[in-house]
Amino acid sequence: MDARDINLRIVAVYKVIFLVLGTVGNVLFIHLIVKKRHLQSRTSVLQCFQCFFHLFCQVGTVMNGVFEMKNTLNRSDCFDRIATYVFFQAAQGIIMIVIVLDILVFVKFPTVYMNTSLKKYTLITASPVLAFSIFTTYIAFISRNEDPIPSCAPPFVFNSEDSILQKYFVVDGVRDRPAWR
Repeated sequence: MDARDINLRIVAVYKVIFLVLGTVGNVLFIHLIVKKRHLQSRTSVLQCFQCFFHLFCQVGTVMNGVFEMKNTLNRSDCFDRIATYVFFQAAQGIIMIVIVLDILVFVKFPTVYMNTSLKKYTLITASPVLAFSIFTTYIAFISRNEDPIPSCAPPFVFNSEDSILQKYFVVDGVRDRPAWR
């Protein structure tokens, strides 16, 4: 066994430990918010969604670190294995932004915030999360090809052009960018 193998095995053990601890933490947070009426707020509902998305991301991370050890896949086979991980990772990233915007709206427009029904609020906040996640997963789907990739993880599922597009969309928005495809 060489140093790289030992390193991969140690990382895999850590990922399994974090999966167990993270799952317990996320499930307990969701359970606490659902059971304790006085803790239920619009922001806590968003945080519950984030915990739910994070559960899937943790499973995807373990799949990448434990089950893919020393396997080389092509981009198409990798996407088939981790499409849900790509979706939930994108959702988790955007919901963090939505939670920050939720606090901003609460501070800047408290009357509007408090007078919006929970159903309408959930629809308004879920729309960009679902739209971006579907869009990101679709870009990964159309990026599929037979090129070998070094690791079956969401950043490698995208080809070079689509990876740049996805990063610009996440970090900078889509303004002032070259035409795609």
